[in-house]
Amino acid sequence: MTTQFARFGLALLLSCSSLSVAAADDPIRPDPSMTPGLVDSTVGDNNICAHDWTYGGAGNPPVEGGSDTYSKAARRTPAATKEQSFQEYGLSDPHDGGKSYEVDHRVPLSLGGRDDIRNLWPETRDRSVQWNAWVKDRLEFKIYNMVCHPPAGQPPMHVQDAQAVFLGDWVAGYQQYCPTDGDCPAYGGAGND
Repeated sequence: MTTQFARFGLALLLSCSSLSVAAADDPIRPDPSMTPGLVDSTVGDNNICAHDWTYGGAGNPPVEGGSDTYSKAARRTPAATKEQSFQEYGLSDPHDGGKSYEVDHRVPLSLGGRDDIRNLWPETRDRSVQWNAWVKDRLEFKIYNMVCHPPAGQPPMHVQDAQAVFLGDWVAGYQQYCPTDGDCPAYGGAGND
């Protein structure tokens, strides 16, 4: 009986250790139960592209009346919030300056996403993983341009439709809007997330 109990205990221990390894896998997509996404309901098609935003104060979205983009005015993620995001996903923050992970906004700030734990998750920057942060950045830039700088002769995408791309499965959004790399080239600028 003792041997059977020991074998059961060993099997249980191995099972639990494989679960913890699985929990620590890179989260490619945000878990909707932990990162449902959060948008600023005050932004719309008429003002999201303007450069007249300013910081709205801790925990608040940006407010009109400044000279920044919405994204720049909203970008104030505290280190403690980033750490909380890692903990919620069962990951240890590698504290490597963003080389391994980017604490990303499910709905990009440039499209009215909030800088709030409900809109954040640690996304891998591992280039050997097909769907990494760099790929999502390409989609963000494409969708932002569809809202704020559509091609000549095409109407702009509504900001709520753009937000819906990210509130859904961003990988499916990439496959829809970026069928080839040329459709969503990497951008050299920063601040579109």
